Amino acid sequence: MIWVRKLAVTPHLEGVGRFDRSGHLSVLLAGLPDCDLAVALGDGTGGFRETLVKSNLHVENSETVIIGDMNHDGCDDLTVIGDEVRTYWCDGNGGFVPSPMAPYRIEQRPSMVAFADLNHDRVVDAVLACKATDAGEARRSIYVEMGQATGQSRPMRGSPFPAGRGTHAVAVGDVNGDDVPDIVVANDVDNTLTVLEGADGTMRVAATIDLKHEPELLAVADLNGGRRDDIIVVNQSDSKVTILFSQ
Repeated sequence: MIWVRKLAVTPHLEGVGRFDRSGHLSVLLAGLPDCDLAVALGDGTGGFRETLVKSNLHVENSETVIIGDMNHDGCDDLTVIGDEVRTYWCDGNGGFVPSPMAPYRIEQRPSMVAFADLNHDRVVDAVLACKATDAGEARRSIYVEMGQATGQSRPMRGSPFPAGRGTHAVAVGDVNGDDVPDIVVANDVDNTLTVLEGADGTMRVAATIDLKHEPELLAVADLNGGRRDDIIVVNQSDSKVTILFSQ
C-alpha cells in the first residue's frame, strides 16, 4: 500500500517516532507554510491519518531537532538544539508541550545532546557536546547539567570535561560494568573516541581510542550479554560500522 498526501509545499522530514498513545510509528514534518512542525500520525497499517497534527512550536532553520522519549512515558519527545537547548514533551496525541525542564544555556553552542539519569535520582540529566575545532576548545567541550526536581539544572562537579577535536556524537551507557553511567564521545577531526568514566559524582577521562576513519554516528548497548555496554560506531569516510566490545 502506498499512502499519498498532497501538500501546498514540499516539507522536510525531521524524523520518525511514536507521537501518540497508539504506539504506531509516525512522521515528524517541518517547513509547512502555517506551522514549523507537524506530525503525520501512523495508523499501524503502513498508512497515516488524514489530518496532520500541527504544532505551534517555533524552530529556526539553523536549529537541530532530536527525537527521543525523555520521560519514559512511551511517547517520543523533542529536543531543539540552537543557541540554547529546549525540550518539549509529547502530549500523547501528536502534539508537544514545553517540558518542566528549563532551557540549557552554556558558553558554547552544542552540536549534540544526550539525556540520562546519571546519578540515579530519577531526574533526567543532560550531556551537551560542543564541536571543538582546536585543542583549547576540546579541553572544555563536554558539558554535563544535572537535572533537579524543580526543573532547573546545575553543572556536574568538574564540568565542562575534555574530549577530542570535532566532537560529532555523544552517548551514555555503562561501559565498565560498575552500574554508574559513563559518557562516550566521537571526535571526527581527531578520529578518536573519548570515554569519560563516571565516579564520585563527576567524570574523568578513562580512555582515548584511536580509529582509522571519521566516526559519525555512535551508540552504546550490551551486545553480548557481558553486563557492560559495548560501543557501536558508524564511520563517515568508509561507511563501515566498528564495534568495540567492553572488557
